[in-house]
Amino acid sequence: MAISLASLRTTSVLTPPRILIHGVAGVGKSTFAADADRPVFLMTERRSGQAASPAFPAGDQSYRGGRSA
Repeated sequence: MAISLASLRTTSVLTPPRILIHGVAGVGKSTFAADADRPVFLMTERRSGQAASPAFPAGDQSYRGGRSA
């Protein structure tokens, strides 16, 4: 069965943006991100005082199989 190039269709799929915000401590990265529409934080450190937004918990700090930064 041959496929004709004339049968190709272009479609658009709207997906939410995935954004990485990088900066030094205290510059306002979390505050900036908390103002987004329905943000979800991926906690990489155990910190208190973060903005009240949904977040996945920080990973198990006792895991010793990975590399340290």
